[in-house]
Amino acid sequence: MHINHHYLSIKTLWIFLSFLVHFHVHATDEDLIMKALKMETYELDTSAHAVIISDVGRSYFRFDHPLWDFELDFERTIIVKIIDSEGFDWADYEIPLYVGGRYKEEMGTLKGFSYEINEKGKLSKVKLSKDAIFREETNENWNQVKVTMPNIKEGSVYELQYTVRSPYPFNLQSWNFQRSIPTLYSEYNTQIPEYLVYNKNVKGYHPMESHEESSRTTTLGGSNSSFRYIEYLDKWVAKDIPAFKEEPYLSNSSNYMSAITFELSLTKFPNAPHVPYTSSWEAINQKLMENESFGKALDKSAFIRKILPEIITEDLTPEEKVMVIDDHIKKKMKWNGENRLYISDNLKKTYESGIGNSADINLLLTAFLREAGLNSFPVALSTRSNGLLFPTFPTLTSFNYVISLVLMGDDYVLIDATEKHSQPGTLPMRCLNQKGRLIDQSISEWIPLETGPTKSKSITDVKLEDGLLVGTKTDALFDQAAFNYRGTYTLTDHGEAYATNMEDAMSGLIVNDVEIEGAAELNKPIKAVCEIELEEYVDEVGDMLYFNPMLLDQKTSNPFKSETRSYPVEFANKSDEYYFLKFLIPEGYTVETLPEKLAISLPEQSANYLYDVSVTGNMLTLRSSLKINKTLFSGSEYPALRNFYDLIVKKQAEQVVLKRM
Repeated sequence: MHINHHYLSIKTLWIFLSFLVHFHVHATDEDLIMKALKMETYELDTSAHAVIISDVGRSYFRFDHPLWDFELDFERTIIVKIIDSEGFDWADYEIPLYVGGRYKEEMGTLKGFSYEINEKGKLSKVKLSKDAIFREETNENWNQVKVTMPNIKEGSVYELQYTVRSPYPFNLQSWNFQRSIPTLYSEYNTQIPEYLVYNKNVKGYHPMESHEESSRTTTLGGSNSSFRYIEYLDKWVAKDIPAFKEEPYLSNSSNYMSAITFELSLTKFPNAPHVPYTSSWEAINQKLMENESFGKALDKSAFIRKILPEIITEDLTPEEKVMVIDDHIKKKMKWNGENRLYISDNLKKTYESGIGNSADINLLLTAFLREAGLNSFPVALSTRSNGLLFPTFPTLTSFNYVISLVLMGDDYVLIDATEKHSQPGTLPMRCLNQKGRLIDQSISEWIPLETGPTKSKSITDVKLEDGLLVGTKTDALFDQAAFNYRGTYTLTDHGEAYATNMEDAMSGLIVNDVEIEGAAELNKPIKAVCEIELEEYVDEVGDMLYFNPMLLDQKTSNPFKSETRSYPVEFANKSDEYYFLKFLIPEGYTVETLPEKLAISLPEQSANYLYDVSVTGNMLTLRSSLKINKTLFSGSEYPALRNFYDLIVKKQAEQVVLKRM
């Protein structure tokens, strides 16, 4: 691997000088590493446990004369400073390698050094040994090379250089400018021949320092046989990149880290027709419909016609057919835990085996619904852990999952049959990732990945006996909240785990009895009735009694700690929380102080909160209602959302004061 080390060191040193003014201007690579070794903390982020000093990569294509084709090379040199022991994980490095049908990516050059200052004050280094390099299979399409840098201590610096050689032009390497630790300097270069066209998606909230575009003519071959083509060169540079700080309510942090990704859009070789791959979402739609492991698989469903009469009858309504077929697939098929876009075998064999990946099960469901005369379509999506789909960036490789959609009059229902406890209209958390793409010959459009709200209703009826609050707490769970319960608790534990979790969540709580209703009936809400005792909750000071009427349902802290936030807040789905308290005022006491009513809303009614305490006779009641009416709040909406939760937390911390008459 050839890297201009002098150029790299001067570039990196310039970044050092931008904020470490005590460094000298003239330096070689060894000078740079020596200065990095002497750096005890990173001044712009003293909490950093490691720092990427420099990260420089290049992707370029080599022309293979015997194969008359281009092969892709990726080169990288990364220098990392380990500040303390909590940064040791950054000395373990993983290099992914794609495995296709006949060919696979291979490692080229791989070398590394760990540096330290010896007893004489000189720079010494330890070479990466072969014993610290491991290769393992991640899954059927990916291997990885794992590297453990040698002799890592607090204060160490290491340098790693490697090359990946790939026969797959579609796998042009993405580049992450931002990580969970700070980066001083990051640079990525691509050299792409005119015959290959890529969609480029630059994302993230840290701006690029520069982006340079140029072109050059490249000549291949000798004097008797040669040809020319144009290469397009891009160079992206980012500097002083802060560590990406994890925040609550993010589906996947990689969605918002500064990075660039590529997707092969088109090939246009001389004397050959142009071949589109992902030039548009419509092209991707067509490609999926023509794929034997996706769209074509739905055409091979004749075997279902013999099975359907055993499952449904003609007198069923469309809604009933959907319920019956969904139930049949869930009972017949077991999900193997794999998220996939493509089926592993033909649908008939999958059905007979009774086990499959997400595509096997949900495309099988789609085929059954179609054979039953229903308008059903696959919806391709990217799971939350896999990252967002960007509407302006057509991509096929970002899909990793598929669910089913069925039209019901003017509306539609989304179904995922991998989950035994779901029902039509509810989706598992992994699928709730903003938007999916409906795939069909004549239709290709975005589908919001939304389900019913996480809806709960809690009614608590208590009184004071011998210093204890005793009474009944009734929780009702609807829609997504009921689905979440069924996925958390076994249906045969009769509420024991539910009671234990309640007791663990609140000191002084004893649940004497609990009854669960509706857990096994997927189309019904779940009802949990608990007999409770709460000790050391009411404070008696002189003639006064103090207690918080929110009891077990109090929000004690704001989940949004940061004062500012650039990237959005992503709630998995809408929510509706209702709490009602009935408290019998003890004989001989009267109300001294009640919390004031609070009613607040965010713009466009995107969130609402109501808190209202009142007294009628000897009965104190409290209504608390929190509704989140949309799932995505932008960075500009964050201050208002944070303040909204601040007001809720403060209000729910207020106490009722009773006075002895």
